[in-house]
Amino acid sequence: MSSFFGISLGSLVLMLVFVLPFKGPREYIYHILGMYLVANFFFLYTACKDPGAVQKSKTISFLKLNQYFDPSYICPTCEILRPQDSRHCYICNKCVDRFDHHCQWVDTCIGIGNHTIFYVFLLTMWAYLAFINYVCFINIELSITDEMMVEAKRNHILNLFF
Repeated sequence: MSSFFGISLGSLVLMLVFVLPFKGPREYIYHILGMYLVANFFFLYTACKDPGAVQKSKTISFLKLNQYFDPSYICPTCEILRPQDSRHCYICNKCVDRFDHHCQWVDTCIGIGNHTIFYVFLLTMWAYLAFINYVCFINIELSITDEMMVEAKRNHILNLFF
């Protein structure tokens, strides 16, 4: 999770330091910050939401499950009767209903409980990164003039560094 925050915050800082001072932050700053906050909100929401872990029954013992059900439908680690599309995640050490994968970036499993939110997170992050690329490409300048430096210093963004 810290890698994701580092990379996304790094992209925001690079945008604020190297692109926006020369174009004027008023044109893009609110859009970029808004998209950054929305993408990170869905990131945290995906990471904190239960992926749909299958709970152990309090009424039926593991021995009774082995007597009445086929062992291929029973998870020996969790000692539960697994639904058809569930799998045991050996990283989280739990069975997840409609297990998709264990996401290393979010540091949790993606299953029935957070699959939709994970997809929304991916879409918002893609939109954020696409917008940053768009702003970079339309504002690219191969030479920096003195007027551009004066304008950047007037916007108070480069005053922290120079």
